[in-house]
Amino acid sequence: MAAAVARVLDEHEIVADVMITSLSFDRIHAPYDGGADVLLSTTTERDTMKRRYADWLSVHPHGY
Repeated sequence: MAAAVARVLDEHEIVADVMITSLSFDRIHAPYDGGADVLLSTTTERDTMKRRYADWLSVHPHGY
């Protein structure tokens, strides 16, 4: 896995459509140019992350 992560993070190589997941696939981090989507397993977990990282959220009223 470390080699795969190193490959994704290699600044000299363009890699697209990367998703990082927990082993049980109940949490997903999907980065893209300009941001990332984070998919969590419960609304409680979502709300906690939203409060904790509020300054990372878009200021656009629709969230993009």
